Amino acid sequence: MKTFFYIENSNYDKERGSREPLHINNAGYYFDIEKDILTVRKNGRKDYLLLYVSEGEMRVNGSRLEAGDAYILLPDEPQEYSHKAMKRSRYYWIHFIGNEIGDLLSKYDMQNGVLQNNSRKSEKDNLIGMLMQEMKTCGEAPSDYAMSLLFSFLTLLGMKKSNFPFSRALSELRKTNGAEIAKIAEDYHMSVPHFIRSFKEHYKITPKDYRQNHRILQAMNLLE
Repeated sequence: MKTFFYIENSNYDKERGSREPLHINNAGYYFDIEKDILTVRKNGRKDYLLLYVSEGEMRVNGSRLEAGDAYILLPDEPQEYSHKAMKRSRYYWIHFIGNEIGDLLSKYDMQNGVLQNNSRKSEKDNLIGMLMQEMKTCGEAPSDYAMSLLFSFLTLLGMKKSNFPFSRALSELRKTNGAEIAKIAEDYHMSVPHFIRSFKEHYKITPKDYRQNHRILQAMNLLE
């Protein structure tokens, strides 16, 4: 079994939660678990909890999650969840706080637990993989980049397929021999600066950084 744990705050920092739009308390993953892992918190926690299944199966408060599914547990909500033992399992978890979380969850109707929109699973896998790699290098506090990746991941969870204005661009940027950014911008009938600004507005990352991070993640997965 492979594991990673980042722990800055064991539960909740009320002052930080009211002061900052988004902050990661702790995060981690379980890969290739050999025994089921059960967690029960009858009184929940004071922060939000995101659970994401890349590969495997979970049960969260009575709901079944499969590959590509996520679940967001709200502050003070009772928590009972189990990670199912599987050879190729990949489970991620993030505890977070912030004064803009409520509005974000409300905007995309994500207050009701399980999220089963799997049309963008590859992007979700890439984003959360990049987030965990960034968390490994953060040291004592999460970086702004880690926070932007979490924001993008939450937005990706909530958005419907029709809400992705640059779907073809994302596909091209992930290809090994994909088109250059100037060509992608031309396909959208935009100047390069306009395309970059618009892309970053929607995904909180530039096209160049998205492509570079995807390639780094692929290389790290091959090394593992």
